[in-house]
Amino acid sequence: MAEKGIKENQTLNNEEKQTQNFAEEILAKDKPKEKRPPSAVFALLSNIMFALLLGMLAITSILTLFVIDFLDIYTFRYKIPEHLRKSWPLSSYYDFVQRHQLPEEQKYHEMMLEMQSKLNKALVQTNKDLSERAQQLETSYKALVKTQKEIHSAEMEKLRKNQEKYETEKKKLEEEKAAFSIKQQKNEELAKRLASETANVESSLIRFMENQNRLDQICSIAAQMDPKSLAKIFDELPDDKLIYDIMGGLEPSQSGKILGAMDSEKASKVMRIGNLPIALPDPTSRPSFVPPGLQSLLDETRLNSQ
Repeated sequence: MAEKGIKENQTLNNEEKQTQNFAEEILAKDKPKEKRPPSAVFALLSNIMFALLLGMLAITSILTLFVIDFLDIYTFRYKIPEHLRKSWPLSSYYDFVQRHQLPEEQKYHEMMLEMQSKLNKALVQTNKDLSERAQQLETSYKALVKTQKEIHSAEMEKLRKNQEKYETEKKKLEEEKAAFSIKQQKNEELAKRLASETANVESSLIRFMENQNRLDQICSIAAQMDPKSLAKIFDELPDDKLIYDIMGGLEPSQSGKILGAMDSEKASKVMRIGNLPIALPDPTSRPSFVPPGLQSLLDETRLNSQ
């Protein structure tokens, strides 16, 4: 029995706890949720919208008052001081009321006057704008003319310098052409002289070769003659150098016999030619086989070509 009572008490306690938890859940659902504060952006937008609504309400109220006054439901426009009537926007309102309260003809006349006034103002402003534009165009034209003059002056100066340079180059070219013509003329003269000197050298060479051939022929003839007869001929020949050259082309034994048969004085002269020392060239000079006349002509040609 005691155990049964204990179980019943536990069951009752569990039911009470469940009932209490259920009641707490219901109370938690019924309890209102805590509101979070709005963000800064939302607050700013809200303030702006509120200010706009207030401004629109104020403008609507003012316009409503103007409509009530214009319809003569409740007129207050005569109660406003004169100095405030002349300020904007009241001045525009008073002009509008005055225009629409006039008779039709006067209203039309006032409208025409107003339009004429606006037209005059527009014409004055247009004339002013045109004058300013014309002045700007004139200033721009003067600046453009000045710039073009400067560019033209610069181009003319450049052209003048180029012309001077061209004239200088032309003069220099003419001088070089004249100098070249003079050199060419000198070269032609030197070429003629060179051709003449070359012809002289060729002629001298031919004569030398002919003399050499004749000397060889004389030597061959002398080799076949009797030494005593040849000695008598040499005694009568005045050219000792020719005698020496002929004897140089003979055999030494035959030359000895000829010298022995010749006159002693004549023989000594011939022998003396053979004993003359050979003139050696200057060590510092270069050996040359060019004749002096031809050499001077070549030197002149070289100097003229420089």
